[in-house]
Amino acid sequence: MKKASALIIAAAAAATVLAGRGKVARTDRQLVKAVTVNRGRAEVYQAWERFRSRMSSGNGSSDVAPGRSETAGATRPNESAPWESPGGHGVVQFRDAPAGRGTEVRVNLSYDAPAGRVENTAWRLVGGHPEDRTREDLRQFKQLAETGEIPTTESQPSGRQGFAP
Repeated sequence: MKKASALIIAAAAAATVLAGRGKVARTDRQLVKAVTVNRGRAEVYQAWERFRSRMSSGNGSSDVAPGRSETAGATRPNESAPWESPGGHGVVQFRDAPAGRGTEVRVNLSYDAPAGRVENTAWRLVGGHPEDRTREDLRQFKQLAETGEIPTTESQPSGRQGFAP
């Protein structure tokens, strides 16, 4: 149902553009998301390097820059790293969390978003919105940094086999 709604909205957005309204207006947006990881900064940064290689190999939802971005600058070990995703770019910062509670990982992202309500809703419904992808990436990163793995239910039976007397 959700995919069907997304397709309908996407089709409506495309029809609007093709009907003569011209190009979809776009706006520059800023996004800041953060998560606190219950590990020291050096350990979190090492986990980030593993996560970045996982993401750049196509196993994650965003494309995280492997080393340098024009806008984000060079990687500074244990302090910052560039972040690149489809339609956006920025920087990931690593800071000590207050009261010795681990490390705060903060993503500052700039992205080019559709300005129209219909186009923006369609973008979000099909899973392409940077805010949604960034939130999911940070959630997965926290799991990897704290447990060493990203839990998943893929290839697991659901346990709902029906009752057999």
